Amino acid sequence: MDAEVAALGWALRALPDLPQQALCWNARPQLTSPAGLGLRCQQDFLPWALALRAEGHAVLETMSDWDGRSGAMPTAAQALILLLPARQREAARAEAARCLQALAPGGRLLAACANDQGARAFEADLRQLCPALDVQSKHKCRLLQARAESVDAEACATWASLDDARPIDTGGLIERALLGAPGLFAVDRIDIGSALLIEHLPPTLAGAVADLGSGLGVLSAAALERCPGITSLDLFEASARAVALSRHNLGEARVPVRVHWQDVCVGIEGGFDTVLCNPPFHAGARADTAIGQAFLRSAAACLKPGGEAWLVANAHLPYETVLGEHFSAIETVARGQGFKLFRTRR
Repeated sequence: MDAEVAALGWALRALPDLPQQALCWNARPQLTSPAGLGLRCQQDFLPWALALRAEGHAVLETMSDWDGRSGAMPTAAQALILLLPARQREAARAEAARCLQALAPGGRLLAACANDQGARAFEADLRQLCPALDVQSKHKCRLLQARAESVDAEACATWASLDDARPIDTGGLIERALLGAPGLFAVDRIDIGSALLIEHLPPTLAGAVADLGSGLGVLSAAALERCPGITSLDLFEASARAVALSRHNLGEARVPVRVHWQDVCVGIEGGFDTVLCNPPFHAGARADTAIGQAFLRSAAACLKPGGEAWLVANAHLPYETVLGEHFSAIETVARGQGFKLFRTRR
């Protein structure tokens, strides 16, 4: 259990006059609630959403009616909202504003933020929306409680749109206009690793292509422009919000495009000629190289015999052993700016 989840659970058990139900925004697994309190959880990261369901929580559907933000807030006024704020500051501000807007008269917002994940800054931001805050500390986190009667409605209305979708700078690597959004990876630009892969994509790539951990669809968009032989694209991404944006970004493509809300780590069905992949190596704020290694195994498993994968990774990550176990040929195509690019063949 991470510190923020533990702190939020502790504060929740100490909270007087609990309603029968609470909404938890950005809920994470292992969050426990007192007896008699039902939790409805919002979480667009599929592995966590599935874990919350397995724990018996009701999880809000985030794949439908997406409004360009980090999930559409339920319209019914809430007596109690729990918040684990996003790591990115604009996204956290917008989430806090929308949570406060959703409080019923007399309602409360209870937020937990780890000290080493920007708790001081988040407290300062929340005070701009609700000057009267109750503050506690537990498990190296700040616990912030705001009440509906103290909310600055005008400030919330201004901040509620801070995580709206916006154009990203493609740096001339892609002609198609793309959208990103605060709270997602590489919100306003093409990241260095993806740029390295795009710059080395051969125009000869052809057939059915899979993009694993596809994010905003940057690699797929570049491949469509540079590789005329591509006949279909399948994108696999665990963030529902990124899935929605990538569907927008690849709208009206010249080939069939399917975007899947799916956890690549558990494997995907095969049959692809080429795989493109810039694998993640974090679970929330925690670095975990096992995630990237699982991506590499899934990449190998979903390729046709003779198919190839183009994989980019941070230079320090220990992926070579896994590559050697699952691919018959491995070529280091490029190194630079802290990244390495592999071309591998099954």
